[in-house]
Formats: sequence, structure tokens, C-alpha cells
Amino acid sequence: MAGRYKVTTNSIMNLIIELFKDGKSIITLENLLKKNPRLSAVKLTTELEKRFAIKVNPETVRRVIRSYGYNSRVARRKCFVNEGTRKVRLDFAKSMVDKVTSFWESVIFVDESKFNIFGSDGRISLWRKPNEELNPKNILPTVKYGDGGIMVCGCFAASDI
Repeated sequence: MAGRYKVTTNSIMNLIIELFKDGKSIITLENLLKKNPRLSAVKLTTELEKRFAIKVNPETVRRVIRSYGYNSRVARRKCFVNEGTRKVRLDFAKSMVDKVTSFWESVIFVDESKFNIFGSDGRISLWRKPNEELNPKNILPTVKYGDGGIMVCGCFAASDI
């Protein structure tokens, strides 16, 4: 690396030690994860190499990430809900809390689901801390339409249908 940047090996070594003492590379690593938790350890490694001109093993990056409380997890798939819809849903839920049992006996609950015919939509891994599972940044949004799948709808109620 010293030859590439036309500096002495000792200078490079001092730079690496200085960066790790200050923690700038580790702080940068955590900031990158906060911005985009879906970055892989290999992509984070290349980003650190670009910014600090240091060579880091991806396994070292994984160890540092884990030491800060992050774990590699599969993103949860949830329906895409924007801020406006989220507020409307919350208001609706709050209005339904105090309903009597006889009201719920007249309600029919409906749900639908999509099943792929060929292949899958894949798994997306991301880095997150415990209890951040349903943070909007850590969710993979889904939609109720798409190609190559079958939609199935079902319902149930408290009384007979």
C-alpha cells in the first residue's frame, strides 16, 4: 500500500494506528450502518478502504459490528404503510379498543396472502440491534399485487357464516 500512495510503510502503519486510536473508522462504520443497515460486511470493508486507505478483513468488520450490539438478521416482510396511512390505522385501532363483545360478534375478519408459483422473492439480510425488528428502516415492504403468484383470501367471524 505504501508504494501505491508513495509514502513510507512506517507512515501507513502510523496512520492505521492513529485512525483506530481515534475510532474514526469505527464511528464511520456505525454511521454507515445507521444510514443503510442492509450493507454487507464486504461492502462496508470496501467503503472503509476507500475512505481511510486501510485494508481490513470483512471478518474484522463483522466482529466490530457485533461488539457494538448489532446482529445479522433477515429483514421482516410487512405490508408497505406510509406515514399518513399509519396515522389513520392507529386512530382506527384506538377507536375500536372500547367496543363491546356484541359488536365484535357482527364483524368478519378478512386476510389475503400471495404465494409465488416459481421461485421466491429472496431473503434480505441486514444488521440491526435487538428490539429494532419492526423499525421501518429494518422492514422489507411488500405489496398485495405482483406477477407470478397466486392470491388467496380467507375470512372468519365470531358467529357462524
